[in-house]
Amino acid sequence: MTQIMIHQMEQIIKFSIANEYSKYPGPRKEFQGKNSAEKFYSDFLKPLYLRAISNNQDIVVDLDGTVGYSSAFLDGSFGELAREYGYEIVRKRLEFISEDEPFLIDEIDYYMKPKK
Repeated sequence: MTQIMIHQMEQIIKFSIANEYSKYPGPRKEFQGKNSAEKFYSDFLKPLYLRAISNNQDIVVDLDGTVGYSSAFLDGSFGELAREYGYEIVRKRLEFISEDEPFLIDEIDYYMKPKK
């Protein structure tokens, strides 16, 4: 069961992908393999985002502790969230941290931004 740390006074939800989803993020779609972006999005990210909206909280996503992320995983989860709810709205509520690979934050932002 997911144990999402909620700091009520700060109104922040902290979510570690490695600790609360998988240390081995997988492909884009569930049929392609385990720990997919599709499953992460539907079972974790979207419900977490909707809860944050309803409780007026922000989300801090910790990207550290995994073996890495494919572009398909990042686009299929965070990119999908931005496509469904709008980049500007999502980015106001979502923050990323990564000590291991800080470049991931810019990469995720790229997948989240609308393409012309």
